[in-house]
Amino acid sequence: MSIKLLVIPMKTYTILLFLFLFLISPLSAQNKVFPYQDGEKWGLVEESGELILEPTYDFIWFFRNPDQADAYTFFQDEEKQGIINRKGKVLVKPKFDQITLLCDTRYMVYRNGEKYGFYDRDKRKTLTDAVYDFGVFPLSRDCRWVRTKQNGKQGLWADGKELLPPIYSYISIYKTDPCPTFIATIEDTAFYYNCEMQVVRKEVYEPSIAEIEELVELDDSMFGGEGRPKSPKQLLQEKVGPEISIYESFNNANGEFLAFARKKEGQYGILKGDGSPLLPLEYQSIIRPEGHMGSIPGLEHYAFVKTYDGKGAYVSLEDGTVYLPR
Repeated sequence: MSIKLLVIPMKTYTILLFLFLFLISPLSAQNKVFPYQDGEKWGLVEESGELILEPTYDFIWFFRNPDQADAYTFFQDEEKQGIINRKGKVLVKPKFDQITLLCDTRYMVYRNGEKYGFYDRDKRKTLTDAVYDFGVFPLSRDCRWVRTKQNGKQGLWADGKELLPPIYSYISIYKTDPCPTFIATIEDTAFYYNCEMQVVRKEVYEPSIAEIEELVELDDSMFGGEGRPKSPKQLLQEKVGPEISIYESFNNANGEFLAFARKKEGQYGILKGDGSPLLPLEYQSIIRPEGHMGSIPGLEHYAFVKTYDGKGAYVSLEDGTVYLPR
């Protein structure tokens, strides 16, 4: 009996391999999806202007990753909050008084009444009852490590479970690389935990180690005095004259200086450093949204504007595109 081998030419093999990888790879990059407001209700719209969800809910929050296939955010309906995906499908029914998403993780913090708990979005499962006090917030930018608070004491939570019970006076990240080291204090003693929650050091506690933080803000009072340079905000105000007020300035993701501006008649828009409009001064209001738990990567690229006909939409701080349905 003879055996014949099937020989596939290299060019054909390469094409087949490419097609195989294309078919099994998740198509993660999608058109961006944004919440928008029409009157009192909120819906979803693609960046192309295609309407995804008619205005249905009382509120829809910004998608953290609006161009990802698995993007999700929270929405509010009749004073209760739930989770919705980019297609408008409800993932978690509105049953919480408040939801705070923990970055890109599957976990979220919920509030019912005055207390907080943890919820697993993927498993649709409550991980803890609402037993924690106000003050639950992430210690790390990826929201993996979360400090809890109960009866005036602090604990540590991560990856769906409680790592340190709320018995400490203070908990913070002491070192971040390569794996976080935490400092947790009880009265005059400081315990240092590695990321496996093993005590690696113990010493007499000095408050200045972790609790005393001095915040120094640079504001316009440091500019424009005698012999001092004028700030970009002051220079722009001089350029546009008294008919327009420059009330908030910042750099966008590309490092370009921008400023929110308001005409005396009340119309709002965005100006570049040279005085030209990124967004015409013809809107009823404009704000930069803030995340519930600090800065949300992606959100710094957008502002929220409201038109005089009662519509609200996100606007790109890079090119001035306003995302409203066609």
